[in-house]
Amino acid sequence: MNTDIIPTYKLEDYFEAFQKPCIAFNMEYINHVPFYDSNEPHRHDYYQIIVLEKGTMNHNIEFDAYEIDKPCISVLFPKQFHQISFSPDAEGEIIMFGDELFCSAVLQKDLSAYNVDLQRRLNYIVPTAEEFAELIAVVKNIRDLYERISPAKKEQIKFYIKILLLQLIEYGHSKEPSRTETEEADIYLHFRDLVEEQFKVCRTVQGYAEQLNITTKKLNAICNNYVGETALNVIHERILLEIKRLLVFYDFPHKEIAYELGFDSPSALNKFIAAKLNCTPSELKFRLSHIYKK
Repeated sequence: MNTDIIPTYKLEDYFEAFQKPCIAFNMEYINHVPFYDSNEPHRHDYYQIIVLEKGTMNHNIEFDAYEIDKPCISVLFPKQFHQISFSPDAEGEIIMFGDELFCSAVLQKDLSAYNVDLQRRLNYIVPTAEEFAELIAVVKNIRDLYERISPAKKEQIKFYIKILLLQLIEYGHSKEPSRTETEEADIYLHFRDLVEEQFKVCRTVQGYAEQLNITTKKLNAICNNYVGETALNVIHERILLEIKRLLVFYDFPHKEIAYELGFDSPSALNKFIAAKLNCTPSELKFRLSHIYKK
């Protein structure tokens, strides 16, 4: 299945375009023209932290559309489809970094009870004035180090990026998690990882519960606790996201989408979309077409 229609930009491509040494990290001012057209739908293989200090931006992330006024911070995760445009007076910073700079072990384990839906929480953040001032202080430290980059300063940048990300999480979560909550959050995160890996071939709650060594009742209770949905809805939402991607970004025929996602027939795909969204695949594509204007 050809999925090369929407470009995926790599950090090393950016350094090559500007003839810079690749250090798995980069920083640009918002008003700097990037080597790709940010107004076109695309995705990256690296993280971005977009810090809007002045002006506005329109940011489409997957199928959520945000009309954003300053101050705001948006964390974009690798492989998330997005499209972004800034007002002429927009000012701020864009921090780009590879996975090795992201404190994934901390964020995904130690703070799992705080952040069972990490991407959605960090895609769009509106801090208070006091919080934004604290965040900007960290960003300015990163900028200062970046302007005088060296191997030692690169290590300091890693440290400040971790501080920045942990601050963003902390602003939205003040309750200390119990041991039970932490254990259940780990189960939920493992479930989401399994769904991401297997949603094309495993559609049943029972199948995932067996892999997690828990009952379907327990899995449903954990999902309801963290996202207010059943485990089956979590599975179906991931399938729907992929259907939307294939319809909008890749323009694949319904028959090919059905085959790719493990449906028995195009009719089964149509019934699934109708049951979830009360529309046909063509109607769904039309509904979503206004979000990404190519």
